[in-house]
Amino acid sequence: MPKPLSRASKELVASLIRYFEKEKDAGGPLLPLTAVRERVATALNLNISTVSTISKAVKNNEVLSSPKKKKTSL
Repeated sequence: MPKPLSRASKELVASLIRYFEKEKDAGGPLLPLTAVRERVATALNLNISTVSTISKAVKNNEVLSSPKKKKTSL
């Protein structure tokens, strides 16, 4: 059974849907197909440096993890 998506994941999917709808309406890619990181950043509404960091990690076969939560003291 698939794991339920988080709100952030659903927002990324919604961004992709909007981007691909724009491409469909435009009759083709909004950015050159060779500009992979730029297309991903634009489609997911992310900063290009974030996409580049993730891309580098993927190329190096690194495990993708989320940031650790910091404990707050009262």
